[in-house]
Amino acid sequence: MWQCLVPGQYEFSEEGITVRLPPQAGETVLMFNTDSDAFRDGQPGVKACDLVFFYRGPSVSKPALLFVELKGSDYAAAEAQLDNAFKRVWAQMDPQCQGGETRVGAVAVVGRSVMMDVKARIKQAWQERGLEFRYHFGALGKTVDLRPNLQDTRKVKPAPAPPDGASGPTSPPSGSVGTP
Repeated sequence: MWQCLVPGQYEFSEEGITVRLPPQAGETVLMFNTDSDAFRDGQPGVKACDLVFFYRGPSVSKPALLFVELKGSDYAAAEAQLDNAFKRVWAQMDPQCQGGETRVGAVAVVGRSVMMDVKARIKQAWQERGLEFRYHFGALGKTVDLRPNLQDTRKVKPAPAPPDGASGPTSPPSGSVGTP
């Protein structure tokens, strides 16, 4: 994951949409470009969201990972890209970090507006996966501040321990979220 770090950057633009999460006093913010060959380990065709932000500071009680996908219009693909990136990052995390201390959220920022029933379907699909999901539609030509999404991150319940004391990261949780 470290090979995807974009040092000193807190803003990203794509397809006419810009997101930002600049650090304030007492905060640490790291931005990772996950829509990259480095994140995919050179495997073509692997889908991943655009960014993962790491946040630590007074806005949330525990470290937070915020998975972000920007879409000009193809919002349906955002679901899979966010989910794939989450699973890949979760599998690489130390089991101690998976133990409920890290808070996780997903955000899709879409350039055009869509019908309310589509918004509800996308949100429901993410909640079934066990992640808190937020969307920003109609963001074309705008800058979206991601800071309000930090409050929406949730603790992810850890997966069961590996059998017989086996070590290594556990698999991603199957749709369970702790309390905010």
